[in-house]
Amino acid sequence: MKLKALLLLVALTASDAAAADNGTRQAVEVGVSKGLGRFLSTYRETGMAGVQEAVTACYEDQKFGPTLDGIAACASMDKRAKDEDAVFSSQYGTPKVKFFVGSGPANRMKAALKRLKPSEQDRKVLLDAINEV
Repeated sequence: MKLKALLLLVALTASDAAAADNGTRQAVEVGVSKGLGRFLSTYRETGMAGVQEAVTACYEDQKFGPTLDGIAACASMDKRAKDEDAVFSSQYGTPKVKFFVGSGPANRMKAALKRLKPSEQDRKVLLDAINEV
């Protein structure tokens, strides 16, 4: 009898963890989608200077109430800008935008995550999603 109760408790706990993980994944996916959409629209309108302003504003907003989807939006926009800038610079021989060079994007995301203090699982979900951008 006690074994059945213990097995039920383990199954319920695993189910709750899976549901929480799905909620985290969904929030992160929504944030990534928003960030990439914002990157594209901002880049088309104002180029990399505008994207830099948008990334800065995005992370500034996260200082006052960080959320996982908000950080995902900022980080995806930041990483996409870094990658696009590197490709453009390589193809056309132009200098890279200093804001997007090196560990700047990763450091901005880490600072935002430090304020949010997500669980290790939530952090992993976010990092995995950003690495796929």
